[in-house]
Amino acid sequence: TTSTDAERIGAIKVEQCIARARDGEYSRALSSLTSEGLDPIDETTAAQLRAKHPHPIRDPTHIPGPPSTDVTTEVVYESLLSFPRGSACGTMGLRAEHARAAIQNTTVPHVLKVTTALVNHLQGGRAPAAVAPFFAGARLSAFAKPGAAVTTTRADVRPIAAGEFLRRLVSKCLCNTHKERAAHHFAGLQFGVATPN
Repeated sequence: TTSTDAERIGAIKVEQCIARARDGEYSRALSSLTSEGLDPIDETTAAQLRAKHPHPIRDPTHIPGPPSTDVTTEVVYESLLSFPRGSACGTMGLRAEHARAAIQNTTVPHVLKVTTALVNHLQGGRAPAAVAPFFAGARLSAFAKPGAAVTTTRADVRPIAAGEFLRRLVSKCLCNTHKERAAHHFAGLQFGVATPN
């Protein structure tokens, strides 16, 4: 890159840092100063991503049955609040901040109840199969891998997948609902799942 390119990239990083700091995302603001940025959107980047993430094999015989208990509104509320500020959105563009603002809006008190019903509908396996690519898919970004060996004319890519918010919410709700059972099951075997320290 030329010095003009480096100055332009540096100015963009400073703008991103300031914007994120204004939103209260201080750690993301700092990390934006050292980010290598996105790789260009072209066939070379797409080929590198495909090599790291081959086409999935879908086997319907390995789909688990629905959970036996419904998630409560309290669990949904706590799970929504546990998303970090600035969490990335998935392919539909819905963010945790959108849902949090909706459920905290006192003029529309039924939003939490409807969100809980949706979570239970999804976790119960009652959504049509046609929506699976939207809920289970992810928005993939190709970041330049810092310090990676250059292949052909560019460095290797580091793929970052941002899963759909609603799927992540359902997962959080299920984990929060069953964390005591998980802690009992894994007690003494590990210190990662529902077991601190």
